[in-house]
Amino acid sequence: MTTTPDPAAPRPGPGPEEAALEAAFAAARAASPRPGAALMARILADAAAEAARRDGARGALRRLRAFFRALGGAPAAAGLSLAAAAGLWIGAAPPALLDGVAAAVWAAPAELDFAPLLQDGALEGLDEPGGTDA
Repeated sequence: MTTTPDPAAPRPGPGPEEAALEAAFAAARAASPRPGAALMARILADAAAEAARRDGARGALRRLRAFFRALGGAPAAAGLSLAAAAGLWIGAAPPALLDGVAAAVWAAPAELDFAPLLQDGALEGLDEPGGTDA
């Protein structure tokens, strides 16, 4: 069985080893090293560069927040993201139901008739700077 020492009991005084160690610690505390001027200049330059980098990142974050606020906030941005993802998915792998709809919409190829534009000189002078001849 172990016994715990009583905290109220008097302690024995420091031994010679402890006194020497305490003297070494006191000497080390008295002679605290100071960094040189060159080291301090490099540290301050690094701190200034880091502060400038963080200010730039904060500006980008502010612009991003302003963009989302202009969209309508987080709910609108989430809806826009969902619509974009659904459009990408439907475009990449269209369901079989859309094949019939696409065939009905684009059953015949579209034909454009440019003949009326070529009559009566409607396109004359468009290739010249300044428009049509007057």
